Order: sequence, then C-alpha cells, then structure tokens
Amino acid sequence: MSLWEKFKGKGDKKHGEPAEASPSPNDSPAEMDQRGTPSGSSSKTPASGGVVGRSGSEGGSEVSTSQPGANFGHTWAPGEVIEGRYEVLAELVGGAMGQVYRVRHRIWNIELVIKSPQPQLVANETLKARFVQEAESWVELGLHPHITTCYYVAQIDGMPRIVLEYVEGGTLKDGIARGVFLQDWENPLRVAIQLCLGLEYAHSKGVIHRDLKPANVLLTPEGVPKLTDFGLVKRGSFYQEVKSGQQKAEDRLSAETERTQVGTVLGTPEYMAPEQWVGAEQTGIHTDIYALGLVLYELFYGRRPFELSETFHHSHPRLRELEWERMHTQMQVPDPREWRRDTPEALAMLLMECLAKAPANRPASVTVVRERLEAIYKMRFNRTAFYTQATAGLDLRADSLNNRALSYLDLGKRAEAEAAWWAALAADPQHPDAVYNRGLFLWRRGELTDDMLVRQLEEVRATHGDWWQAKYLLALVHMERGEMDLALSLLEDATKQAPGEAELQAALRLARSRALATRRFMRAFEGHTAGSPLSG
Repeated sequence: MSLWEKFKGKGDKKHGEPAEASPSPNDSPAEMDQRGTPSGSSSKTPASGGVVGRSGSEGGSEVSTSQPGANFGHTWAPGEVIEGRYEVLAELVGGAMGQVYRVRHRIWNIELVIKSPQPQLVANETLKARFVQEAESWVELGLHPHITTCYYVAQIDGMPRIVLEYVEGGTLKDGIARGVFLQDWENPLRVAIQLCLGLEYAHSKGVIHRDLKPANVLLTPEGVPKLTDFGLVKRGSFYQEVKSGQQKAEDRLSAETERTQVGTVLGTPEYMAPEQWVGAEQTGIHTDIYALGLVLYELFYGRRPFELSETFHHSHPRLRELEWERMHTQMQVPDPREWRRDTPEALAMLLMECLAKAPANRPASVTVVRERLEAIYKMRFNRTAFYTQATAGLDLRADSLNNRALSYLDLGKRAEAEAAWWAALAADPQHPDAVYNRGLFLWRRGELTDDMLVRQLEEVRATHGDWWQAKYLLALVHMERGEMDLALSLLEDATKQAPGEAELQAALRLARSRALATRRFMRAFEGHTAGSPLSG
C-alpha cells in the first residue's frame, strides 16, 4: 500500500513554466501523482494521494463544518462522503476505540481505516489533546513491514480520529480460529519471528504496546503479520482521568468494577501480565513480552494457556475478570508439550520464560526472544529463517519521511511537508519518490521549472540504473509537459521490465491515447490551414 499525491495540470505547459494545480478525484492514476512508499518497502504499486493548493486556508486543508463534539454520536453510513474527502465503504467491528470505518480517500484514491475514540475519551480539550498525543506516538513509528502504518491523527467531522493503512487479510485471531497455524512448525515460527521484528522496532522507538493480542495483529493476504493499535493503550493516568469523579468507594466490588472499566482500555484481561493488574505505572517492555508469550502460545497451539471454565461463561463480567486476574497472577502455566508432543524443548522453555509471573524472570528484550526463535527455526529446518527483514535504516527512514510529508500535505501543513522532504533527501539524496514529490510540489508553487525537475529525475534514473520506477516517474513529468514521444518510450521500456504493474499499464494507455489525439488534432489543423489564404 502506498500514498500518492495527485495533481492534474490545466492547459499547455511550456518548458520552464510551472504547472497549475487542478486536482480531480476522477483523474487517471497515471496523471502527475505525488507518490508515497508502502510500509517497509522502497517500491510497490502506488495509489493516488492528497492535494496541494486546495481552496481554504493558507495550508489548503479542508475544515469540517461540524462543531467540535457535535457529531460524537453520528454514525457514518456506506456511501457517505465525509468532508468531501473520505468516502465511507463500510463500518468495521470496533472495540475499546469506538467506531471503525473502512473508507476510500477520494484524492489519494486508496482505501484507509479511520478509527474514532469513544466520546468520553475526548470529552474536553485536555483529554482530546492527550488522545492526540498518544496517537502521535504511533504516527512517529513511521514505516515498518510488520507494523500497520498510522498516517496521521486529525480532526474529522468534529472529532479527532486516527487514519491508518487498510490491511485486508483479516487478523491473527481469525487465522488461529481457522487452525491454519497447526499444520506445521515453519509457518507459525515465521509469523512469530516477524511479530518480534515489529515489536522490537517499536520498543527501539520507546513505544510500549500494552494491549498485544491476536486481534491486534493484522495479516496481509500473503500472511505477513502487522501489529496494530499502537499509541491507543499508553498511559494509565490519562484513562484514570476519564473516570475521575465517577468512581465511588462504597465497597470493594464497586471500586474494582470501576477499575475494570478503566482496565478495559489499559489492557485485555485474557492477555494482561500480572503487573498490569496492579496499575499502568508497573508496565513496560516486560509487559509486552508476557503478552507476546501468550500470543505465541496461542499461535503454536490454537489455545491460550489459561481458559475460563464453563462456570464463568454466564457469570457477571466482573467475576470473569477477577478469575482472569487470579489465573495470570497465581496459576502455573501448562507445559506447551501437553498440547503438541513434538514441541521443540527450546520452544517450550522460551514460552514458559516469557510467561513468568515475575518480570525479572522473563527474557530481557524482544530481541532475545527473536534470536531464540531464529535458533529454533535453524535447528529444526537446518537453514536460516526466511522472513521479511526491515529495510536498511537509511532507506526506511527516507521512505517514512516521504510518506510523512504527504500526510502533512493532507493536513494542510505545507512547511512541515517541505521540511520532511528535505530530511528524506538528507537521508537519501537520490530517493526517487522524495525527489519526485518535492520537485512536483515546488513546480506547482512556481519555485522550480519542469526542466529542472526533469534534470533531477534524470539523475535519479542514472543513480538507480535500469529501475522501472525511475523511468515511470520521469515519464509522468514528460506526459504533463506534452512530450508524449519521450513519455511513450520510457513507459514502453518500463512495461517490458515490469509487465504486471497496473499503474504502468494505465499510464501507457493514457500516453498512447493522448499521443493519438494529438496526431489527429495536428492532421485536422494542417488540413484546415492548407486551404487558408495564409497557408501559401
């Protein structure tokens, strides 16, 4: 999945003149798009993106006509267009966050997910600011192949909402329920290692998840796991404030019930570490390692180490949560070999250590867990584990900054967008998407000529050799400046290299159509002027 910024120029452009912006959601995706990078990759199929030069404020962002808080109870319906930008496709199953929608960004032309908080979490300006701050911790993670990308948090239809990558393969919870990971050891070991990579990266950025569970792991259609809901479960004091004034100390059950209501935000009882039941201030990396152990246990065996007995199935929710607390804090973890006798001893020991009651007895870091899983993989299959490793830091940083710039543009923050592109180019001076996007942005503002942009993209093409995407980006600029022969030559070349890329095929069709229309026009024009008194 990728972000693009779409533009369509008006009129004929002479070489050296900037193009006017005239965006339209219905334009062909091949027409002068500003592009972003898919999560954890330097090149993938693009989709269309946000607009520079929108009407409105200096930043160009659209402002909702709704008053803050006015639409807290408003449910979006499929087909509804929110703020002229987000077309609602479906309402998804929500959770502690509240309403969740799958939408199509009408300018970017990609599907996204928008998550809305429960109204009580943003009931006043202080809580609203803290919610945004928490969500920003997820945004700041940037791109990683095993983390769902959070593009931005913004005021949409009267409420701060989180805009995310749409991952269409379902959740790890769904896969476990179907038993797809019980057929062999290789597939679940791969997923386990990839999960560790995502969590390891988050921890390196100072982000603790605190609500890790199979439902918070999305799967791509290819089965690649991507952690989600970062930044939504962050600081206990924030959510305690939500409930302040409501909790009454009449008796222990009343107090405990109120704590549980707060706790449903701080974690999910089935996956909460012993220290989480004490309070949010006790949580840290060790808490995520405990939850990771629970997720891996379920991944490998199709069941959790602890399950409620039938006695509790119809009991009061608070009684069920008290039982979960008892099991997590007091019960011994069943040896995994009870469920699969061919479990490698090293794996059984690792899971038991992750699920130790005392944080100090767990592995010191997710890196340790990953390395031990890789050793188990190699021991069992006599080869190094195959998994999607994160892109090299330099490339991944430039990709993240490029996408961040496009998100800033969608929020109307032009100065921040340009600064992000400068930072991306400082990390990788020949980053194709950043060179193209920044150049197009400056061309639209009259600060760069099309000749200069072409020269910059020629340098990128020379640096990246025969890479089809460098040719494609250069061809888009040639198309806009009316150089159809040059565009056609580049696109035909690129299509031979990557015949399966849909955007190349679309661009080639459009270039051929425009070239044909131009030739017809010229023939008609020449036929008309041949009989003119001025022609002789």
